Amino acid sequence: MATIKETIDAYCAETNIPSYTTYVNNTDPAAKQLLYLFKKVGDYLRNMPLLWPQLKRTFLFTTATGISRYQLPGDFYKLLLGTQWDTSNQFSLNGPVSDAFAALRQYSVISTTTRRGYQIRGATEYLYNTSPYTQRSGGSFELDQAALNSTDVLAMGYISASYIWPTTSWIASTAYTTGNIVVGNNNLYVATNNGTSGTTRPIVETGTVVDGTVTWRVYTEPYLISTSNALLNDNDRCLFDEDLMVRGLAWAFELSKGLDNEAATRQFANVAKGSFSRFEGVAKVNQAPDVYFDGIPRIPDGSWY
Repeated sequence: MATIKETIDAYCAETNIPSYTTYVNNTDPAAKQLLYLFKKVGDYLRNMPLLWPQLKRTFLFTTATGISRYQLPGDFYKLLLGTQWDTSNQFSLNGPVSDAFAALRQYSVISTTTRRGYQIRGATEYLYNTSPYTQRSGGSFELDQAALNSTDVLAMGYISASYIWPTTSWIASTAYTTGNIVVGNNNLYVATNNGTSGTTRPIVETGTVVDGTVTWRVYTEPYLISTSNALLNDNDRCLFDEDLMVRGLAWAFELSKGLDNEAATRQFANVAKGSFSRFEGVAKVNQAPDVYFDGIPRIPDGSWY
């Protein structure tokens, strides 16, 4: 993974245009444009129908008695369909359900022990405030029946809006202060107090963990190229491949100038396909008949090997 500066510098070197010492918070119009185009490319890739593995996250939350609406994580962008589960009762959740079905479940006389359904409600924008570790989405994950207890744990797979991560990795026996964000185990962690790390990297996927004298919380807030992100700097790393971002910058720059960018568009698309396909592995073809029911594989009798 290359940094913001490394990626933009690579594009500048390729096109023989001046590079800059910094791009984040640089007031020079040309530097501002390069950073904006970098964001444009990242946003475009994230918005594609491709489900980039490096953006996949899981959000776990506990129900509260009588509550049906639960706030989404701050970096929520879109659902990974079929990954929503009631882990306590080992049932998949139905949804996103239609408005009619949600109303039926809410207002009709039915058994409340059947599987829950859900919808995404509200604007899934990012709510910032002065604290870097209490940001949340304005949208909600809404159950079609209010929870019956405060113990069930629900899981929601989703695509994160954050394709930029801080460059700081977790280091053993190191002093951290409240608000420090570190990378570890495909997660971001934010320090909730001043302290010194222990000797074992945090591995929790949700909630908090005590590490030495530091308490880390899994950071599920947005980390975006935005003036609202006071922590953003040139050394933050992009989760998309450097060559893909460079090809994207060539496409975006020509587009911004109103140039004929057919070749740049084709190159960008080809590199995007190659970059994504390396996560997919070899193609798999199922030559067996349709043996699925409700999404659960059924193996017919006899030898199928």
